[in-house]
Amino acid sequence: MVVGTEMSSPYVSQMALGDTVVTLIAYMRNWRWQYRSNSVSAEDVREATPEADADGKVRLDFVIAHISTGGHSVVVDPGGVTEDYRVAQPEADFTPGLEAGLSSVGLTLAGVTHVLVTHPHGDHFRGVSQSEHGAALTFPNAKHVVSRLDWEDETPESAMLRAAMAQAAGSGQIEVVEPDLELLPGLTLMHTPGETSGHFCVRVASQGRAFYWLGDLVHHRLELRHLDWVLPWGDSTLAAASRRRVMGEAADTNAIVVWAHAPFPGWGILSRDGEGFGWSTVGVGKVRDPAFD
Repeated sequence: MVVGTEMSSPYVSQMALGDTVVTLIAYMRNWRWQYRSNSVSAEDVREATPEADADGKVRLDFVIAHISTGGHSVVVDPGGVTEDYRVAQPEADFTPGLEAGLSSVGLTLAGVTHVLVTHPHGDHFRGVSQSEHGAALTFPNAKHVVSRLDWEDETPESAMLRAAMAQAAGSGQIEVVEPDLELLPGLTLMHTPGETSGHFCVRVASQGRAFYWLGDLVHHRLELRHLDWVLPWGDSTLAAASRRRVMGEAADTNAIVVWAHAPFPGWGILSRDGEGFGWSTVGVGKVRDPAFD
């Protein structure tokens, strides 16, 4: 049985697990997206996504996580809305965003102690600064944590990450870490290559309970059953191994699991199902509405 308390609004959802409080903040909702892979046929994808619309598109939400644990205030994957997002998806719902979401639960940007970026894709890190050149840090007092493998990679995405974090790097607020690390007591970065070489998931354990933030280890629930399905830039062999290891551990311990693009709020638990995993959502408890229509 899952033990915890949860509150939720149209874009902010919070759950207490032991001494840890996890807050999910959606900054975009109802993005219409078509799953594409170089190794999977369109027919197979269509069969795996019966909820897709007439154009074969499914819903994605874009979510940021905040973890309060051991006196630390930790933001994970601070994405941000840019004008190209608004142009590409005018029908999507753009929420009041991270700062408003944090404020609604009594948290501030200045109080954030750590910012974790699971991998260098813009929808996961654009919110670290107020410009693409890394000026005006969003979290002025935070240590910004990135994987060495991704930070030093020669991809355009890694170059964009370094640019966005230029001010943080200049002020000594970057911590470049090796794969697999207990960053804080009870909070572990788990190296999960596949989406990128340095992608990591976040596991938090408190009083016998655990929460896993999967980032982009999966993008859509079809990848829970098809462990080797990846997007065109992914490595199917690495992704399958990472998913099998981390999701297996989460399933076996009845942990709460969320990924960055699950339909908000996205709280759920995994179960083993043949070679893949089943998914069960955790119901919403007390509802609150911090002024979002």
